[in-house]
Amino acid sequence: AAAGPYTVAFAAFNTFFNLVTPDDQRRCLEGVFGLLAPGGVLVIEGFVPPEDGMTDGGVSVRDITSDAAVLTVSKHDPDAQVIRGHHIEMRVDGNRMRPWIVRYLTPEQLDASAAAVGFVRTSRWATWSGSPFNPSPPDGSDHPPTSSDVHVSVYQHPSG
Repeated sequence: AAAGPYTVAFAAFNTFFNLVTPDDQRRCLEGVFGLLAPGGVLVIEGFVPPEDGMTDGGVSVRDITSDAAVLTVSKHDPDAQVIRGHHIEMRVDGNRMRPWIVRYLTPEQLDASAAAVGFVRTSRWATWSGSPFNPSPPDGSDHPPTSSDVHVSVYQHPSG
């Protein structure tokens, strides 16, 4: 069991999205909130889903060498906000499948989930080095190069 209290907790590279039900995500946030000291922070890095919706992933080539190919296949359930997929490694000595599943949230949904357990968002960046976060424009225009594909969001446990 984690003793605590701690001053920092983090989930990098979509790790939080590997919790694939709303209840699992809520329990995680509640658990972290309970382990953080007042003033402590939770940092979550995640991808930003396109505002116009995600397409079904289909099949894409991830890597090709002289003796292997790696494909990614995925299927998107927009109602559940879940993407299921496999990395399929095809090699001369055999094949291997590496399944994965994520339940994504928009940054706004993540903010609401964190606030529901008591966190206050203090900042959001596009990178760990603090580059500004630029959400997609509200006018629905195509994903411009200036908008952020990733967010690093910081949530604080209120002091007292």
